Amino acid sequence: MSLQGKFLATFFTVAVALISISCHKSKSSAPQSKIIYIIDSQYSQTNPPGKRYDYAILYNPDGTLHNIQSMTPYTNGNIDSMIFTYASGFVLRKLFVNGMINGMDTFFLNSLGDIYKATSSAYSYALQYSGNEIITSAYSSGYTNVWSGGNNIKLINAIGSDSIINTFYSDMAYAPGEYYYMTEFLQWGRPLTHDKNLIASSIYPGNLSTIDNYTYTFDSKNRIISCILTESTNKYYESFQLQYDN
Repeated sequence: MSLQGKFLATFFTVAVALISISCHKSKSSAPQSKIIYIIDSQYSQTNPPGKRYDYAILYNPDGTLHNIQSMTPYTNGNIDSMIFTYASGFVLRKLFVNGMINGMDTFFLNSLGDIYKATSSAYSYALQYSGNEIITSAYSSGYTNVWSGGNNIKLINAIGSDSIINTFYSDMAYAPGEYYYMTEFLQWGRPLTHDKNLIASSIYPGNLSTIDNYTYTFDSKNRIISCILTESTNKYYESFQLQYDN
């Protein structure tokens, strides 16, 4: 499983997420349409039968995110949501589960719109950047990001026991729908890892040389409409299906 998949488990238990398309400008030349629906399908041979999460995304008139409604259509059918309010330098995120408020987070933003600190009653994360290249992993303070040519090519564990090596498509620019983009949106509401190109694979040398491969499908407007992760050991699969407002 990818690094993102490992650390997203606690967030998926409440089956709710936040997303803020308008706050990040893609390096792609594709039209800047809003993503209005996401289907996230996951399957593991070691833990069948798999999971599916549907996200309906609602916006304010000025284009900022208002609400994300999260549904698990093949389980309990509940609709949870996140509602956002904005102020200078930070965003408040309220989580509702089964219609009842279940927590609030504060995301503090730097001048580039990246989250440099995230706090709630249960946690506090401090994130470090060089420009808008994230250096300290948002998922674990034990990982450091290494950059080359505008891409996040390696994550190194602080104790030296593990590393993750990323490769990228040289002919495809980073855009909404890229795997890091989607997982970070679903956890943080905006991308944290601003690569130059679309990620192609993640190699885990210390984990039986596991390789995660990422493939993409585009529509006639050159927008990503699906992103699929397949693990080389064939034990894990994840698919993001995207719908746009035009």
